[in-house]
Amino acid sequence: MGLFNLIARLSLDGTQFQTGLKQAQSGAHAMGANIASSVKGQLAGAFGTAAVISYVREIIRYGGEVHDMGRRLNMSTDKVQELNYAAGQTGTSLGEIALAFKFIAKARSEALEGKTDFVKSFAAFGVTIADLKSKNPEQLFMQIARAVQATGDTTRLTSDAIQILGRSADKIMGSMKDGIADAAKEFENLNLAIDPKTIERLDQMGDSFEKCAGIRQRLPGR
Repeated sequence: MGLFNLIARLSLDGTQFQTGLKQAQSGAHAMGANIASSVKGQLAGAFGTAAVISYVREIIRYGGEVHDMGRRLNMSTDKVQELNYAAGQTGTSLGEIALAFKFIAKARSEALEGKTDFVKSFAAFGVTIADLKSKNPEQLFMQIARAVQATGDTTRLTSDAIQILGRSADKIMGSMKDGIADAAKEFENLNLAIDPKTIERLDQMGDSFEKCAGIRQRLPGR
């Protein structure tokens, strides 16, 4: 499975694994062997020695995925990790959240241009014109998420949600109701994010390994 899904499924019971990822920060300043050494104790204790190499590979892959997703979404790597964790905890995906951000950005522009149907849809979630002017799509998403969680019964908000959140509104609303904003805050409070420099080094290592693998495959006799 992809590491994004792995992290989400391990959730709170897997904090040893995420802690292992955090331990990789010091090792990432050297090379892959140092990463293996730094996380070996954490991973071996949690999953057994035989799984260590596999998980080190996942750590490197994780860094690459976070790095690339951050660039794609124009978002910090800390925020990517936070949203991915929150999505996994509440039954959605980072991709669906990213798509919702795009719809929110578009709906925000429409509302600020004075289109009353969009203004009313945002108002149904307690979002004011002042909020639309001062907050980015991620902040608006979390504001809407907290409103949905507090409301409980979201049936009457379905049409407004579709207009603001797009075609994945039903699933996103379910995640909001299940506490996606709380899960994001939990990730932040647990301080589980790997710092940006380490994410970049892990991405570089992954790229180097891919190049080496490509060269090896092109060697004569292979």
